[in-house]
Amino acid sequence: MAYAPQCFQFEDTAIRFVEERDIDAVAQLFRLNYGDAYPYSDVYNGIWVKRAIYSDNILCVVVEEDGGVVGTGAVLLDCGDYDDQLGELARLVVHPEHNRHGIGHRIINALFATAQDHVEFAFAEARTAHLFSQKTIELTDFAAIGFYPRRHILDGRCENLVLYGKLHGHAHVLRSENCPQLIPAVAELAGLVLASMGLPSEVDLVDGKPYPTENLLSLSAMDRDANEDLERLQRRWVHERIAKGHQLEKRMLFGPVSLSQGLPFTKRHGASYLMSLDDRAAANGAIGFLHNQVSQIIRGIELLGQNENVRGGLCAALARIAAELRARIVEVDVSAYDARLQATFYELGFRPIAYAPAMVFDEWERLDVVKMIKLNVPYEPGEMKLTERSKAMVSLVETGFIRRV
Repeated sequence: MAYAPQCFQFEDTAIRFVEERDIDAVAQLFRLNYGDAYPYSDVYNGIWVKRAIYSDNILCVVVEEDGGVVGTGAVLLDCGDYDDQLGELARLVVHPEHNRHGIGHRIINALFATAQDHVEFAFAEARTAHLFSQKTIELTDFAAIGFYPRRHILDGRCENLVLYGKLHGHAHVLRSENCPQLIPAVAELAGLVLASMGLPSEVDLVDGKPYPTENLLSLSAMDRDANEDLERLQRRWVHERIAKGHQLEKRMLFGPVSLSQGLPFTKRHGASYLMSLDDRAAANGAIGFLHNQVSQIIRGIELLGQNENVRGGLCAALARIAAELRARIVEVDVSAYDARLQATFYELGFRPIAYAPAMVFDEWERLDVVKMIKLNVPYEPGEMKLTERSKAMVSLVETGFIRRV
């Protein structure tokens, strides 16, 4: 493995990298915890284990005690843009008879020790059906950064998640010195997260004026010719701004792929783009998204727009196409330095669910991110089991989704 050679020596001698001989044992761990309802079904047929062994972007370990595998977990290294250096804790599961023995804690520590040179922002999701994953993650100094309602579908019902984050490596040093520009609906959430992570809590509260969304754009699906149009447009725009002495425009939406990596790359990763056309049928903006048909979630990943009418119209187009595709949820990771974009999505029915300091890398610094979602289904919290830390987060975030009568 490129990121973690098999010769890596774990301090915990019971932990090792996953091997093909573990396929049945890993599947059994998930069945003991989820039955056959785990949302990522590739853990049952061996595909996940084989992918973890041979992918440079997955670190997966098992804990072996008394001749049997009693726990497993992974870090995914390809969940952001190529230079964001994000690591997502995933597939963490422990045998039910061993879940009070600290095995989950040991797995997390081992994984991030292995990945320490390749992760600057780590994040994790914890189920609200029980306290195990929340407590385990909190023991490793992750901070609660958000709450994601109705994220997964298990046994035909939706389940909520608590979101956690942790800074690694040089993330503290590289975090932008610019003050986040936040709309009021985001500010309290940001303050709670920044305080819990021990970071400076200064933010600028801005009554951001939304970009106009009422103007209907002429839209078309992205093709190779249109991509070349946008590339030329971007290059001309950059040269004009440099000539005028302006700072270059920062990214506004963040995702795992972008057009800067080439249209073939985005297509291989399942991204679709809607582009806006001017009066001459030339491209003057685009919005990219990923559509997960299993989870019924659409994620906006990139926004390109030279003027405010285009930007607002493309945001509205994302919400509109999500409704047409009957997506349960639309999610976006928005710049914490663009209050107008935050306000635009808020006006379109999106609500903030997480604040992630120094999550993404842009040019020479790491930027804070606001995760916002639009629920196209009613919010039904159901029964949740929460730690004291997660209670405060859930209470704050869910106010944006509770309908008042």
